[in-house]
Amino acid sequence: METYEIDLWELLQTLNRRKMLIIGIVFVSVIMSYVFSAFFIDKQYQTEMWIRLNENFLPDQKEIPLEYLKSHFFYPEVIQVITKNLSDIPDLKNSLSFTQVNGLVQIVYTHTFDSKAPQLLQKWTTIARLKLIEEEGTRLIATLENDISTTQTKLAKEEQNLEEIKKLLLKESQFIEVEVVPKDTTEPKTFVYKELNPNYTDLKTEEKNIKLEIVKLKNQIKLLEQVLEEYKVILTEVNKNLDATEVNTNKLFNDLNKLRIKFNAIYSNRSIEPFQVVSAPYSNPNPISPNVKLNVLLAGFLGLFVGVFLAFFLEYVKTMKEQNQSQTVV
Repeated sequence: METYEIDLWELLQTLNRRKMLIIGIVFVSVIMSYVFSAFFIDKQYQTEMWIRLNENFLPDQKEIPLEYLKSHFFYPEVIQVITKNLSDIPDLKNSLSFTQVNGLVQIVYTHTFDSKAPQLLQKWTTIARLKLIEEEGTRLIATLENDISTTQTKLAKEEQNLEEIKKLLLKESQFIEVEVVPKDTTEPKTFVYKELNPNYTDLKTEEKNIKLEIVKLKNQIKLLEQVLEEYKVILTEVNKNLDATEVNTNKLFNDLNKLRIKFNAIYSNRSIEPFQVVSAPYSNPNPISPNVKLNVLLAGFLGLFVGVFLAFFLEYVKTMKEQNQSQTVV
């Protein structure tokens, strides 16, 4: 079989003869890529915010698990609240992503251009935060009520101990008489002096300690009851906001922040809130997709490859045709 060889110079000549074809294909590819990327493909934007997870919000867990946090963003009642006034409901479940870094969580909301995206993400985070508070609220109220009952039992026991101490004090004298017999037998008689009764002193010390403990327990009960009542009011407001058309939580979170000081005075190792907002939602004005420059660059390279391929293919077809014609003439 006859073989046909082609050298580098012929390759360059082929490309030179077909340069307009190659340039045309590259030009058309670039223009089409730009037009589709800029005008036909929906642009995707990102709105992001950062939150800090509070430690010991959940019992026996130092930090809220990320999956547990995410699940509260997608509760049906949470989605229902944030979409009440939306005419065009986006695919929320596939538009939110979470990234955890050392106790901080980045929440990213991906969407087509929406000027209200920061407000939507802020509302979404707030409702999820309220849902977490509501869910743990029942457990926390039970803990407070149980601690009040336990403290009241301790108080009753201490008051009972105080009554017993008082009865014992009535039986004891503050002073006791001590007879001293002189060693010198020439002394006419023994003499007596009074000294503090050690039993009486011990009972008075114990009485004082019990009274201090009673005052401490009463103050603790008072604080527990105060925290319980205020927390119940806050939970009522939480439920109202979860059912309301418009969410207004400024006063709620201010009250919760004030209650946190009292709460931490009782439970230093517990948190009353699931997380704190570190940075407010921010929308990047530049779309993340499509990447017009990258698409145009890739289209240019693709057009170049296609153009070169067609140039050599057409040259091959032309060569084969000329060979067939020459053989026919012969």
